[in-house]
Amino acid sequence: GLDVNKKYSFIFFNSHEDGLNGTTNFTVNGQTVTLNATYNINKTVQINGITPDANGQVTISVVKANGADYAYLSSLIIQGYDNTTSLINPTGLIVTDAKRNSVSLRWADKSFDETGFQVWRADSSSGTYKLINTVAANTTTYSDLNLLQNRTYYYIVRAVKNTANSDYSNVAVATTLAYAVYINFTVDSVASSPWNNTLVPPQKGYTWNNFTDELNYQSGITLTELNEFAGLYGDGNVTGNNSGIFPDAVISQSYGLFPGQLAYLKLSGLNLNMNYDLTFFASSRAYGDVNVAYIVNGKTVMLDASLNTTGTITMYGVVPDENGEINITVAPGTATSQFGLIGALIIQAHNKPVLTLPQQPQSFVNAIASSSSVQSIQKLVSQNVVNTFDNINAYPNPFISNFTVSFKLPKADNVQIEMYNTSGQLVYQRRFENLSAGNNSLKITLQNSLPSGMYMIKLTSVNAKTSKVLKLIKQ
Repeated sequence: GLDVNKKYSFIFFNSHEDGLNGTTNFTVNGQTVTLNATYNINKTVQINGITPDANGQVTISVVKANGADYAYLSSLIIQGYDNTTSLINPTGLIVTDAKRNSVSLRWADKSFDETGFQVWRADSSSGTYKLINTVAANTTTYSDLNLLQNRTYYYIVRAVKNTANSDYSNVAVATTLAYAVYINFTVDSVASSPWNNTLVPPQKGYTWNNFTDELNYQSGITLTELNEFAGLYGDGNVTGNNSGIFPDAVISQSYGLFPGQLAYLKLSGLNLNMNYDLTFFASSRAYGDVNVAYIVNGKTVMLDASLNTTGTITMYGVVPDENGEINITVAPGTATSQFGLIGALIIQAHNKPVLTLPQQPQSFVNAIASSSSVQSIQKLVSQNVVNTFDNINAYPNPFISNFTVSFKLPKADNVQIEMYNTSGQLVYQRRFENLSAGNNSLKITLQNSLPSGMYMIKLTSVNAKTSKVLKLIKQ
């Protein structure tokens, strides 16, 4: 049922909760991508620029990778677009890791013939984006090094093909760390720095004072066991060669609970002006349900420790109470879970992120349009094109028959929306009266007869007499 005159992208996602190897190969038209389902919550892979056969068909193979226990397919997204389309803006830009002086990013590549991706960064909410690097085609990750600690940064990415550019991705907001504290819950399985080893059997009322951080400075953080665990669990799924996410000395032991039991831990000495990301880890050689619940401030995250060597779960942005304390509850996570375990805890401290976004650079022309059509569009916006609007977005993009434009106005105003095709012909126009200051969302409904292709959306602030242009693609 596919259109032979269109190209398609196939986006694959898989996820599996325990430590069994779920590495899976997905193949379309001779192109293969690989994704490991094990503990996956936010990674996808995709194959772009696929043309169906003469019957409008595409065959997808899903195959267990070498050494994998199983192959998994959890969901599939199929995106179709005009076969003249090449550069499509990246989507799903997220922060995958942050340390004191670095940030790691990942995005979804939706183009099939780009020559690379530009990574842009703004160093403050009132600053401007600057191009910091261009990475190779088909790249979907980037690590930004040599940053200042405990500071908020803003990132956008776009695809490039020679001198042509796509639109920008969404904004990813990253905050580098002030410090991190690593705690290994153990009796005698000692991990080297940066780990703080508890080195006693679990016991009610025991307090560990002033853990050191990853640079071996005193953090001022204290941990207290408020009630007793059942005891030490010593059957972690060690690798034998320290090839897990943590050293075998961390994987091997945990503080443990039996079904029906709860344990309570208290962190104290925390900074009231900071947020804390808490990352939990546990491991068990037991098969089946070893789900563990970690509860903080009424929120719960879950981790299945069965056969685990690579999985962690993080609770982000935890705020200490007025005493500078955070209480953590550890429990078997389901009615059938065999144990409740905590083998490791990582405490990452950072300032509260500044979520006011800097203005993105202008971008509305790329290789989808011909040079003549680009010139005609540029004439439409050659006067008074400034960024009166904030947080402008149009979605979905590509769209089928209608879309929504959202934006923030600095003060109440009337807004006119015009839509032009690549020949500069006006195909839609409407004026929206008496819009309020702040966030606004306008649904635009179009005629179904509108041809597929690229269109320019011009938003004009009537009173301020300023405009902003967006690019949209109709499927």
